[in-house]
Amino acid sequence: MRRKLWWGLGGLALVVFWGVAAAWLWLKLIVPPLQGREGVPGLSAPVTVVFDSLAVPHVMARNEDDLFTAIGYLHARDRLWQVDLLRHAAAGRLSELFGTQTLATDRAMREREMVRIARARLRAAGPDARRVLTAYARGVNAWIARHNRALEFRILGHDPEPWLPEHTVVIGVLQAWELHSDGEELALANAIHILGAKGATELLPSYPDTAPVILPRFGTAGRPSAVAAADFEPLPAASNAWAVGPRWTASRKAILANDPHLSLRAPSIWYLVGAHAPGYEVVGATIPGVPVVVLGHNARLGWGFTNAMVDDMDFVVEQLSADSTRVRTATGWAPVTAVAETIAVKGGAPVIYTRRRTAHGPLVDMGWSADSAGRVLAMRWVAQDSTSDELGAVLGFGRATTLAQFQSA
Repeated sequence: MRRKLWWGLGGLALVVFWGVAAAWLWLKLIVPPLQGREGVPGLSAPVTVVFDSLAVPHVMARNEDDLFTAIGYLHARDRLWQVDLLRHAAAGRLSELFGTQTLATDRAMREREMVRIARARLRAAGPDARRVLTAYARGVNAWIARHNRALEFRILGHDPEPWLPEHTVVIGVLQAWELHSDGEELALANAIHILGAKGATELLPSYPDTAPVILPRFGTAGRPSAVAAADFEPLPAASNAWAVGPRWTASRKAILANDPHLSLRAPSIWYLVGAHAPGYEVVGATIPGVPVVVLGHNARLGWGFTNAMVDDMDFVVEQLSADSTRVRTATGWAPVTAVAETIAVKGGAPVIYTRRRTAHGPLVDMGWSADSAGRVLAMRWVAQDSTSDELGAVLGFGRATTLAQFQSA
């Protein structure tokens, strides 16, 4: 009996050993190496990539086109699943990957019209930005064409489609949405919508910040368990940004400390890179899917950003006709624009529906449903009409050697 037990334990140990060995070998094979040579179509000259002790790549190229092609290749090499997921999320296409469970999210994202915004911005982008976007897409697609799918793609049975410049821009729009601030307008509007103006005032009375605070007789001071429970609450997004002039530092050099108003996640929002080409010598953080260094420094300047928490969104109460095809305006009734949408669903039939928009923006379902009078909400977000060339501006940051050049970028 004892011999059988030992044989059983020995067999189990062998199974565990070979299982661990196979897993280690498999992980070693799927993790891209930090040394070697790669043939990347589209490069005009050899590019050197050196990984430092923290595995941060430093890319050295002879021109900017090759530099951004290499950065696209590296993003795809290390973060292809992340960037593919981001472009699907921004476009309202998650159901292609996950089935019906993400239909509500896809509908909501399509209401934000991020693809329309991205295409408008791409049309307005300058030739410099378009050139960089094309070079970056070339690098991403070179990796997709030459390498096997990552584990996440295998699990979902999904092949990544070719990367387009539009995909980079739509990820930028998604980032802008994450940082947008609608304040308390929507909550207050919903309160008024449900309770009426008088009821909302009673529910949310005005009370100055400088007024006295009434403490409960038996507050949390006597309840240590309540205080301890607070330690387990999710950490909210927050940020810091400050600078110290050279007069006040031991090194006699300026210090810029910055972290944007973003949540913690894995993989990280950021991808650190050293980008080195004639005219563009920058070290800092890129966003996977976006080629330029968003936060970083060159030899003369450093920059960062955080959320200004500005009021960049309004909601307009619109009154629709009985058949929802017209909207009341100051000069009479105007037609509502109908937008046909088709959401492809993994393992199911496509979902076909129509969403609507007015001159003020898309009609959104954000806790406010149409009432008996046909009143609905239109979303007015500053990004809807913005055709600014953000990519060109951030490129200018990296090229600037004076504060005046930085400000004019």
